[in-house]
Amino acid sequence: MHHVGYVANVISPDEIPGSPCGKGFSEVLRGRGWKDDNLKIHWRSAEQQFDRRPAIIAELLRVPVDVLVVAGNPAVDEALERTRTVPVVATYLFRPWEYAPDVAHPGGNLTGVSTEAGRGIEGKRLALLKEVAPATTRVAVLNHGDLEPLRSETLAAAQSLGISLFHQKFELGRAEEAIDEAVRQGADAIYVAESQVFSRRDNLAGVRRAIERHRLPAMYFQQFASDDGGLVTYSEDFTAGCRFAADYVDKILRGTKPGDLPIVRPAKHELVINLKAARSIGLVIPTPLLLQADRVIR
Repeated sequence: MHHVGYVANVISPDEIPGSPCGKGFSEVLRGRGWKDDNLKIHWRSAEQQFDRRPAIIAELLRVPVDVLVVAGNPAVDEALERTRTVPVVATYLFRPWEYAPDVAHPGGNLTGVSTEAGRGIEGKRLALLKEVAPATTRVAVLNHGDLEPLRSETLAAAQSLGISLFHQKFELGRAEEAIDEAVRQGADAIYVAESQVFSRRDNLAGVRRAIERHRLPAMYFQQFASDDGGLVTYSEDFTAGCRFAADYVDKILRGTKPGDLPIVRPAKHELVINLKAARSIGLVIPTPLLLQADRVIR
């Protein structure tokens, strides 16, 4: 019997197996011959109480698990603080080169799937936002918790587009107030950045309500946001990342060292435009951009 620890950040442990990521993860492992009689997955979650996560990781290491699956850089940091021997497979790994300068051969006990499609991805999102709403000049970058400094290449891309950027932090449950404050500071568009709290649709719904109330164009990092009424998303397939993580878990359980498995980038980003959202704020999406879109929600 092998043991795998799977640590989510927001949704409850009971929800994980039925979520798109949880289902994809399990399906891949079942397809590789891992069943109830030879593999136990220990589903755990911080359930938005992120200070609980280190104790959850420590508990799983005491099981002991053969592989630990975590999502996002804070969880990766907490896992690596507690083990340098148990393989750690990361999903949603931001700036992977900070953990492994050679991502093709990371060495150590960490591997996984990066959210990075290259260092210019944030500039690409800003360019798409500017194309959707050409009048945009001041963009609030909405993020939860500790804000990372804006990258130099992102600031350079914004400058070349005639956009000024500023960070707008929000506390859990107070995203609408943060957007109100961003508008008071002159924001005429919102960039909803990567944040683990947005893996819950109800958290993202508050953001969308405030954006709609202020009639602001917005670019979302979260893949499902346009399906839920957001204007535009440009994102990788997160479910595919979870399935890829399961593939790595299978390889590790069969003897491959995590340090020999490259940290992979998303194969493709998908552009989704919601025309209903555009009409609600009085925007007309340029036809060439609609032709570029992978999906258009009418």
